[in-house]
Amino acid sequence: MRNPDNKKINVCPLSAVAHPSDPSSRSCGDVTPDRSPNRVRPRLSLLCLALVQAAALPAFAQTPHSQATALAIPAQSPSASVSRADIAFTPGQRLSAALLEATLPPALTNVYEPATFLFSPGETGMQQAFQKALLADLQKAYGSNHPLHQFIRRQGVSGRVVLPVPFAEQMAVTPKADPVLQAGQKISVYARPSSIMVINGRGALCRMPYAAGRESADYIAACIPGPSSRDAQIYVVQPDGRVQSFAVGTWRRSQQALPMPGAWIYVDDAPGLGKRLPDDFAQRFTRFLAWQGVEMASSGIDDLRRSGAVSLPALPMASQQSLPGSPGVYESRDLPVTSNDLGMSGLMQLPSARMRPEGNFTYTQTRVLPYDRYNVIFQPFEWLQAGFRYVDPNSRNSVQVSLDKNIDLKARLWQETAWRPEVAVGIQDLGGTGLFGGEYVVGNKRYGDFDFTLGLGWGYLGRRGSLSNPAGIFIDQFKTRPKAFEAGDQGGTFSLNTFFRGRMEPFAGVQYHTPIDRLILKMELDPNDYQSELGGRRFDVKSPVNVGAVWRYNRFVDLMAGIERGNQLQLGIAVNVDLLAPQLPKVRDAAFPPVARKEMRPLSEPQPATDWQRVADRIAAQTEWRVGQIETQGSSLVVRVDEHSGYYYGPKIERAAAVLNEEADPQIEDFTLVYNTRGIGVNAQRIDRSAFVREQTELVPPGEARTVVTSVDPATVPSADAVDFRQSLPLYSATLSPYYNQTLGGVQGLLFFQAGLNADLRLNITEKTWINSALRLRMLDNYENYEESPSPSTLPRTRTFLKEFNTTSRFNIPVLQANHMERVSENGYAMVYGGMLEYAFGGVGAEYLYQPHQGRVAVGVDANSVRLRDFDQKFDFRDYSVNTGHVTVYWDTGVQDLLVVGKAGQYIGGDRGVTLSVQRVFGNGVTMGAFATKTNVSAKDFGEGSFDKGIFVQVPFDYLLPKSTAGVVNFAWSPLTRDGGVILQRSQSLYNLNAVRNRRALYVEPVRQ
Repeated sequence: MRNPDNKKINVCPLSAVAHPSDPSSRSCGDVTPDRSPNRVRPRLSLLCLALVQAAALPAFAQTPHSQATALAIPAQSPSASVSRADIAFTPGQRLSAALLEATLPPALTNVYEPATFLFSPGETGMQQAFQKALLADLQKAYGSNHPLHQFIRRQGVSGRVVLPVPFAEQMAVTPKADPVLQAGQKISVYARPSSIMVINGRGALCRMPYAAGRESADYIAACIPGPSSRDAQIYVVQPDGRVQSFAVGTWRRSQQALPMPGAWIYVDDAPGLGKRLPDDFAQRFTRFLAWQGVEMASSGIDDLRRSGAVSLPALPMASQQSLPGSPGVYESRDLPVTSNDLGMSGLMQLPSARMRPEGNFTYTQTRVLPYDRYNVIFQPFEWLQAGFRYVDPNSRNSVQVSLDKNIDLKARLWQETAWRPEVAVGIQDLGGTGLFGGEYVVGNKRYGDFDFTLGLGWGYLGRRGSLSNPAGIFIDQFKTRPKAFEAGDQGGTFSLNTFFRGRMEPFAGVQYHTPIDRLILKMELDPNDYQSELGGRRFDVKSPVNVGAVWRYNRFVDLMAGIERGNQLQLGIAVNVDLLAPQLPKVRDAAFPPVARKEMRPLSEPQPATDWQRVADRIAAQTEWRVGQIETQGSSLVVRVDEHSGYYYGPKIERAAAVLNEEADPQIEDFTLVYNTRGIGVNAQRIDRSAFVREQTELVPPGEARTVVTSVDPATVPSADAVDFRQSLPLYSATLSPYYNQTLGGVQGLLFFQAGLNADLRLNITEKTWINSALRLRMLDNYENYEESPSPSTLPRTRTFLKEFNTTSRFNIPVLQANHMERVSENGYAMVYGGMLEYAFGGVGAEYLYQPHQGRVAVGVDANSVRLRDFDQKFDFRDYSVNTGHVTVYWDTGVQDLLVVGKAGQYIGGDRGVTLSVQRVFGNGVTMGAFATKTNVSAKDFGEGSFDKGIFVQVPFDYLLPKSTAGVVNFAWSPLTRDGGVILQRSQSLYNLNAVRNRRALYVEPVRQ
């Protein structure tokens, strides 16, 4: 930006973002970045933030809007005459260019770029509707005399477009964050404000001078004293339009970003606000404040009061001396949640009521002699924690096998409030042998850096038994606790007759987050007397008080050490992975094709012919999809994709659309991608070309946004009489890749694995008939040491030949089968197949699937006649055969991303029963789930474990790798390998072949939303 004297204007650029203690930053507004335990340089932090914002526009960018032309920006007071300048521009010019080339008044020397205001008439209609909804909520709850009602009603709407990148230089290199200016829009820039505005749920207003390095809680303490404001949830509306939410109470204080000059701080502390107003009122109100800009936060509020719009006393500028303490004395931090010895969130031996964020995966390994524990814990919901554990007693003289298997479950009953603790109930060693079985109710209360734990334990967590069970007063059975596991039992059952029975023991502990940010100290009162341990052993206990420490090495790894029982050293490591964090950048993918609007040629000029083979090849290079046919249907271009892979279809769709936009005639208005499976269209998407180009090349104001991609039923896409391009499937295809298999748990160890090379081969006989095969060369494994625990099962041996199948031959053919698929009705698909269907069975079968387009429910039926293969996995068979098949229902519930899969039928052991799988499928495709199978085989005949059950996690390769890749990583855990309740593992199933027909498939997002 320039002034009339051609002197350099001090603009707040990205490079001016610095720590508050740096005096050079203050002239540019003391913009302070978000703080985190793993702090990076502020410049880089804001750069990353801006890049992320540029790549993902604000969530409300897809909101439909009505149109209106009203504009109500509060008038400036005379004292603010030089605080703002309006920027002239030419329609069609980029916002970045207009800002960089602007000539400003000489007095406006400190341009505050985060406050850049872009007004668009198309936004006012949506904002007016938004304002009316807020007023209606307040009217219903409090009436029209409430100060917040007056405040919202009188200040009007602004028509502001919130910019994801507020810096002009950065906009210039980020086209998707740089609007193309239209007639009727308006640009205003401001000088750096000098104040912060605080408003609470009762409508009380306070203006404070901006002070570098001060947290929101400091301004609130000076403006709105009282316990309600100290415990409130706060919302910081930054001048660039970002809204950030934090907690300031001592019982839930969270890590915070500092407010910038000109910010609003909304204190959500009104009595009954959460009950009398909708739960999302605070989020919507602060979004409305974000549209107003810094002018309302400076002089505009005075204008409102003078006009009588707000019935509040004058707002004199408070002094900085009224701010408590000193800047930077205490930085707010999140409560650290750490693992206990058993992997669950807690202290050492004790669990706590705390939960990790949903989508978290934790692996811990701890040693407290004589036990080594290997724990895997999942967090499928914010209120539920579950996992499994192997316990190695370091003794071969136990009555049990070497490794004891545990399943744990903990559910939160309610969350912490200012006066109420967070409370959870949990069951330890659920469905295992019960040797470590116990139940508990636990509560946690936080005060600043201290987190206090208090609970009651039964079973293993209540062995001291100092309290009688109060439930025994009413039911005699609760007075004593039966043994969960007797000699000769099979284990694996849910011992409901033991839950919360017998005597109880209170337990307590505390966690302290030290001033050293990475160091957490723990102390607890252990409720176990250790006199009834595994194998009847007794441990010497010097003290019931355990003490320990956690060193947070980085955001992934915690190192644990302590003293337990007064005489045993505790050591451990915990690895925490957020499976909902942003994926790895796809640096190995091809460069994204350039996107630009193509101008129509005059009709007198001949249109150049399109090389469709080149188009198909370019799409393949960008997406690894194979185009089978391209046809022009009026103003639409239909592209039929015969082979499509990858988990995140969204980025691939954009790449295909970019190629088509670059190559297709300007007269084409939309592209339709039809996804075929063996020549059968199973799903389709229509891409609005002009909307796609605009979205890719500029920031589109929310009021002008159009739907870019629409899912359509492929049956509604007719075939053209003539096609522009067609290519048949290749006769064969082959891919070579490494493979890895593993089994958790066995008599002689914890992990058994096999690794080698895998060749996938396919021979295409016709479009709908093919042969697929897998050839494997085993190169590395340890299955020679694998032994199954003895079992009295009467079922035919199939899966328990695990060692034999994995060690007999280094070269094998796990799959070799012929398939034919047909579409038999609008929503019905059928397939017949035969050959080596999986590593252990060969035979013939057929399957039918009913799956409506974008439906929530699909139903499949399969029937198979199979024989057990020889151990070398070649072409010979053993003398066991069986008929197996199931009716399968797939139900996408629409509730918290839950997918439920139920199977009923006959298994490969000849037993009959039901398998139920419940899965949480997150928005980025990560899946956490559990399954259980119960058949007509008794627990005795089934063998150890009593019935089949397990937990699994699936993670897309696309999430893990720097290149777009198909497939998922499966991590499954089942306590034991048994022959009951086993499903035929076919390599080809209609539900998997038609995966793209699923309503979720095309809209999976690769990052946390």
